[in-house]
Amino acid sequence: MFKKILAYVDGSEVCEQMLDYVMEQAVHFGSKVILLAVNSIPVTTLAYASPDQFRMMPALLPDKLIMDANSKAQSTLRKTAIRLAEKGIDVECATEMGPVDATIVRYAREKKADLITMTAQAYKGWKRWLMGSVVDNVLRECGVPVLVISPVESHALSAA
Repeated sequence: MFKKILAYVDGSEVCEQMLDYVMEQAVHFGSKVILLAVNSIPVTTLAYASPDQFRMMPALLPDKLIMDANSKAQSTLRKTAIRLAEKGIDVECATEMGPVDATIVRYAREKKADLITMTAQAYKGWKRWLMGSVVDNVLRECGVPVLVISPVESHALSAA
């Protein structure tokens, strides 16, 4: 059913929880997994920038900042790819720069992904207003199923 799964990887602990679901789906359906890391400029700098303006920002940023962000993302992707490959899953890695939600949607369309997996970040109050909800935007724009994993607190699991 799912030939290509696009997994948005942000390196968080919640993302590690999501990968268990990705692996299960990929093994079950024989899917290729595309791991996507998105380097994003802090939203406070670009609160009113359009996606096109945002894509032009790398030219204005110091090269070291971009290289450090890419290096960190690629390291995370490599570790994740090894974990999936050990299960016999066909894996592809990509690092992109831009607004997270628009980049996920664009990349999923380019790669013809059948499923997008991502984690839900629990922003509240002014952060939610300023940052919006990446998940909400992806759900609204993508046109394919989206598997969203919410954080599971370890103390809640141990009490059960």
